[in-house]
Amino acid sequence: MISFLIWNLRGISNTPTISRLHKLVKIHKVCLVVFLEPMVEAMQVENFKLKLGFDKALSNVNSKVWVMWKDNIKVSVVRDFEQCLAVKYKHSELEGDFIFTATYAKCSRVERRVLWRNLSELCNMGYPCIIGGDFNIVCFANERLGGNPIDFGAAGDLNDCVLECGLMDLDCTGSQFTWKKPNCKMWQRLDRVLCSQDWLSKFQVIKLSHLNRENSDHSPLVVQFGDEQRNGGCFSFQRMWISHHDFLRVVQSVWDCSMVGDLFQIFSSKLNKLKKELIRWNKEAFGQIDEKVIQAEAQLLDTESRMEIEDSEEAVEAVESARHQLNRILDQEELFWRQRAKVKWLKEGDRNSNFFHVMANHRRRKAKIHRIQNAEGNWVTTQEDIMDEGVRFFQHQFTGNLVNFDFNLVHRLIPGLVNEEMNNMIVQRPSENEIFDVIKDMDVDSAPGPDGFGGHFY
Repeated sequence: MISFLIWNLRGISNTPTISRLHKLVKIHKVCLVVFLEPMVEAMQVENFKLKLGFDKALSNVNSKVWVMWKDNIKVSVVRDFEQCLAVKYKHSELEGDFIFTATYAKCSRVERRVLWRNLSELCNMGYPCIIGGDFNIVCFANERLGGNPIDFGAAGDLNDCVLECGLMDLDCTGSQFTWKKPNCKMWQRLDRVLCSQDWLSKFQVIKLSHLNRENSDHSPLVVQFGDEQRNGGCFSFQRMWISHHDFLRVVQSVWDCSMVGDLFQIFSSKLNKLKKELIRWNKEAFGQIDEKVIQAEAQLLDTESRMEIEDSEEAVEAVESARHQLNRILDQEELFWRQRAKVKWLKEGDRNSNFFHVMANHRRRKAKIHRIQNAEGNWVTTQEDIMDEGVRFFQHQFTGNLVNFDFNLVHRLIPGLVNEEMNNMIVQRPSENEIFDVIKDMDVDSAPGPDGFGGHFY
């Protein structure tokens, strides 16, 4: 996981702030930090870089924004403005370049309009981007508690910028508010992290934490992102498999196997055998769907180039074949991400693979449990501790001493409404036609059962 720290610390030169920074960098394994309002001259940035154990540092044009980073990340300045400093960064664990913009907005609505224009320019540079810092304005009324009503015009300027740039606001853990007015009961969310959809789609795990406001009236923000370490996944039937010409043969080969037992045992055994066969077959027939798309696009480009040179019927047929193959794989890719996104309201037909990819990653991040409170009231954060606590909780819930209970009391207080004839009808085995009707009425996009086979398979 990669960690960035963003903090409007309102002065970096006091000892308690330096001490806390050391702890935050160590605890969260921070590789890049942003300091807003350091309140010292820009020439001091190198001294504080050494004090905090970072390898490189720079300041923006008016010394309101400082950025420091470790050697495992390469940073170069893209734009240097009064209200923001944009850098291109490349991490040793990441593929490609990204833009990170550290923001310290002016207090005046008029002056902030320059910032919104700057952010719009940066977001249109074609790189996945993330923007974080003190925006000095809230987005919505519920992001302020106490004080006067918000300036909806100024909030609208920020929302318009977010919408125009196609940015998304990261969900956070910790306090809803990031700033408290000193000696006054007024809280606001002035600090936030925004990111583009293509930046979101790059990572399986993204976590934004609002930490406590000790040593400043602003909360430090820690944003962590990377790929999830997974210990193998559960089987899940993929809708895209059905589009393959060899799919029915694979199912038929398993279903033709003879097995011993009653009907339900045979059915369950065949499903288990089919799981293993589909997993093996998927690697051969599909492999990594993203790589298949890249290969198909390259094949189409190659055949088009040959057609320009040869100009023969064989070359034209090769182009059409490559185009057909690409469209088939693109359809499979869309089915793959549509199933993971679980979006049912979007019409089928148009390809929306990027949208489904973003939604699938968003669902995964929302479902991720980052911390859990144990029975003693302490928070545990490692995956092993979270899993152990979950097991302990449900073991406690479902075990205990037997309680003597007079079940005759239930019969006396609750009248019997089901007679013998009705009960026999309920417990009798359903007919084949009834089973067939139920299967046909299943939602094809319904969540799969414990066996991993959803409605579309049946």
